[in-house]
Amino acid sequence: MSVWLREDQGKTAQSHRDPQNGGAVVEFAIVLPIFLTMMFGAIDYGWYFFQKFTLAAAVQSGVRSALSVREIDTPDPWTAAKNAALANLANGGAIAPASVTWGPTDPTSPADYSGTKPSRALILTGSYTFIPLVGLVPLPNKTLTYSITMVLDAQNAAI
Repeated sequence: MSVWLREDQGKTAQSHRDPQNGGAVVEFAIVLPIFLTMMFGAIDYGWYFFQKFTLAAAVQSGVRSALSVREIDTPDPWTAAKNAALANLANGGAIAPASVTWGPTDPTSPADYSGTKPSRALILTGSYTFIPLVGLVPLPNKTLTYSITMVLDAQNAAI
């Protein structure tokens, strides 16, 4: 019985490799960090804008709730607006209500109310320090601040 050997059977396996095989790994190593930075950047920016919108919605909701409160009532319109905004944040879950700074802190200060009756206005400002989820990309501003001014209605102005 005779055994026929192929001509290339005795050569090593290395000679059959394609010299281009390592190129895909190198390309992957170059593209992966760029791709991950873009992906995590999109996640951080999405979280940033979501929290910015959540703070704005809470402040707006708080000021809207102050419409039904007269200045002589307890709590006054500014405190009622702040309490409603805190409740809105607690229900939303994106921002911890305790992490928001409400300003100005003294509801009787001129910064909380502006003008004189009948065009007296209520000012509510909320500030929050944004904490990124990943932190790979720089964000425009880490302190989110939203302020809204509302003219108190005729019911409040007449008092």
